[in-house]
Amino acid sequence: LCIIKRFFKELTMDNRKLSIWLKIIAVAMATVGIVLYFVFVPLVGMDMVDDGVMTKTAAWAFFAFLVPTAVPCYLVLIWLWNAAGDIGREASFTQKNAVRLKNTSIACLTDTGYLFVGNLAFFLAKSSPAVVFASFCFVVFTGIVLAVAAACLSHLVFKAAQMREENESFV
Repeated sequence: LCIIKRFFKELTMDNRKLSIWLKIIAVAMATVGIVLYFVFVPLVGMDMVDDGVMTKTAAWAFFAFLVPTAVPCYLVLIWLWNAAGDIGREASFTQKNAVRLKNTSIACLTDTGYLFVGNLAFFLAKSSPAVVFASFCFVVFTGIVLAVAAACLSHLVFKAAQMREENESFV
């Protein structure tokens, strides 16, 4: 709780500190992603095989299907890292950041679509149980929410960048 309070206190301080916090978050998310993809998911798959819920072949196929979903996630983290650098340089509202947010939205939608279609295919082929399908539907919902939020932020950052450029042209 103290870390969360400090984080929000740091958010109101200055851009340099916010930039550092965002970079720390990006590194933490990258680490968590590695653990999720290459430790947690295989362990859950092995448990499902041991419990007779999935066959070993289906579990490996599902894992192979999931691994490519990491690519857009790590692209988003790279864009976050770059945007954090811009924030630290007092360049938050730029066309580059608007494009990064737009790309984030596209990456989220692409990843979400791939995850939904693949998850549905595994479910319909009876290679994946209903609980896995339902669980991933929550992930798909979250991906759609993130895509919409990133698209809205992209629009707002683009408009703010235009206003900033207009103001600078008058000076």
